[in-house]
Amino acid sequence: MRLKGLILFLAWGVVCSSPAFAAKTILYYDSECCRNITEGEFAILYCESLNLREPIQGWTVQSAAAALSTLGHQPEGGWVLSRFLSEAVMSRLLRHSKLYRKPFNQQDFQHSTKLVTIANSRIAVPSEDAITQGEFAVLLARALNIPAPARPTPEAATNVLVSRPVPLRPMAGWRVDAPLIESEMLEILSPTPFRASSVDATSDISALQAFSLLFEKFEIATQGHFGLYIVEALAIPPPVGGWTMKKALDYVEKEFGVSGGYGLHRNAPLCAEFFVNSLREILLKLWQPANTPPKTKGASALLHLLRRATDPATVMVSADISFNSYGSFEFAPQQGGKSSGSSSNDVASFIKDVRSSGLLPTNSCQPVAAQGFSKAQQGPIGPVAAAPPPPPKTPQEVPPASEFQPIPPLR
Repeated sequence: MRLKGLILFLAWGVVCSSPAFAAKTILYYDSECCRNITEGEFAILYCESLNLREPIQGWTVQSAAAALSTLGHQPEGGWVLSRFLSEAVMSRLLRHSKLYRKPFNQQDFQHSTKLVTIANSRIAVPSEDAITQGEFAVLLARALNIPAPARPTPEAATNVLVSRPVPLRPMAGWRVDAPLIESEMLEILSPTPFRASSVDATSDISALQAFSLLFEKFEIATQGHFGLYIVEALAIPPPVGGWTMKKALDYVEKEFGVSGGYGLHRNAPLCAEFFVNSLREILLKLWQPANTPPKTKGASALLHLLRRATDPATVMVSADISFNSYGSFEFAPQQGGKSSGSSSNDVASFIKDVRSSGLLPTNSCQPVAAQGFSKAQQGPIGPVAAAPPPPPKTPQEVPPASEFQPIPPLR
């Protein structure tokens, strides 16, 4: 397995002394779903989840651990920044915070020596903040290999992008402090080589999603995408105000008991194991005995839709599934006296098809791609530019001496 080191991405790749410059710290691994997280890396995610004020130079494992210690969040005996995080240690860290909840407050978890993965850490300490338009502009300018201006601020980045031969901007113009939503991201990227997926035009974009799309050429799917996909595939009537990722995930968790162990969060990467296991669980619960009257929605409808997702070349010619003008899913009543549900053998066969379809990544430790859930994939309008160079690696992949010099607890 190829393990890519931690990327601590500072906007424009440098640290600027200007007070107007705001660094954006983004942790990313290409093996999010398998790689265990260190205490220092977890400290950065924890600070972001608590919305602690980020230093001008961005978070480091040392500054994040120190900030948490001042609030009383620290492991027993102090921080060992390069030590892998166990569930028991994480339970202690989350105590006395707004994030302390099931299963973290249960006795078995509090004594568990099981190590915590990057992906599970993002669920334990989720970030609700969307990347701002200004932060996205800084990332995009770096991804397009545009030289940094003298004052690399978000405002300077948007000015550079607008001054290109084909201006890069949302239709309504740049608002550097506004959260970035999917429809605006598609507008900005339409003249570029970057191919973004359209899942929910009104949803905001996380820093992790933006980073994976711009620098990994791979847009991660999230658990929020999965939740929307399920409720739309099953034609569940929308609640007041329509489906959002959070509402969809709440429905999936309540109706089907899908939780992944740590709960669900709309911004968490969608891991292949969770995806497959959740599909199996949902489909088996929707299975109907052979003498059950046919229904207009159910497991077979979901199977049809998911099979289509596994084969992008498939044309929508089925009589029982179609897209309406809004891109949402529609299912026509099924005919015949046989059950529209799937048998357990059908479910097993389908899961096997999913594994071999290309919808799942070849590296099972990598999150699922968002393209499999896209209702309309955006393509490049202008000429395809050369691939930008990768961003610089962090200088702190293994904090020096932290194995032997833990940060002591506050007295």
